[in-house]
Amino acid sequence: METGLGFSVTDYFGIPVTELIRIAVKNGFSAVSPTYSRHIAEDCRVARECGAKIQFLHAPIGKAADMWSKCDERRKIALEEHIKALECAAHYEIPAIVAHTWIGFDNDHTPTTEGLDAHSVLVRRAEELGVKIAYENTEGIETLFALMERFAGCDTVGFCWDSGHELCYNNGDDLLALLGDRLLVTHLDDNLGVTDPAGKTKCTDDYHLLPFDGKVDWARAVKNLKKARKQDFLNFELKFKACSVADSLYASLSVEDYVCEAYKRADGILKSVYLTLGK
Repeated sequence: METGLGFSVTDYFGIPVTELIRIAVKNGFSAVSPTYSRHIAEDCRVARECGAKIQFLHAPIGKAADMWSKCDERRKIALEEHIKALECAAHYEIPAIVAHTWIGFDNDHTPTTEGLDAHSVLVRRAEELGVKIAYENTEGIETLFALMERFAGCDTVGFCWDSGHELCYNNGDDLLALLGDRLLVTHLDDNLGVTDPAGKTKCTDDYHLLPFDGKVDWARAVKNLKKARKQDFLNFELKFKACSVADSLYASLSVEDYVCEAYKRADGILKSVYLTLGK
């Protein structure tokens, strides 16, 4: 199977997700990935009517840090939310979920035994359902590395590489070079890195710009993607006019114009990765 292009379909476009799915497929994307929501049944229906594959389901992120809590009740609620996302993916025959390993910058990112045990329960349920879990590099990569170590050799667990998070959340560390053999999913996007003059990392730096509109080292990204586990789809997680920088850059574009441009840039990256292997 040749690698195709995927598009994360979110609410950050100012139009219904179902309409965004139709626009993405019309402009060349062959896979879409929705977020867990009350609209998931309709999103899946429209995607399949359009002939698109559904690559993954993005799990809720708000309780990601609670998975590591020493408070039994907080951890239980977080685990139940993640399991619901897994069961939803299984119900709609979506092969994987993407899960954040943490959320927040001002709390302690140290992995806990309780958290590893909670994720073990999650992974066991994923194995029962036949759904994979791609853990994403977010705030606090200590938890990501702890999970990659705990589930080394487990085919159910892999890595979701977010190029933008790496730049603005992870100090530009070359995570794909370290975890490329575990790669299950990509979130390809761009930003301007840490913008605070004092160097304080903020969640608002995660702009999700089109590739080449920020400071991501795409030459390095292509080099590492060539070496990483081959993907069925290179997925792009973009946000249209979701911040002041994007508002300025894309003010003259309609949603369809933006998605068309996204496809052109995505296709260029895809060809650089997979059509030049060995060169």
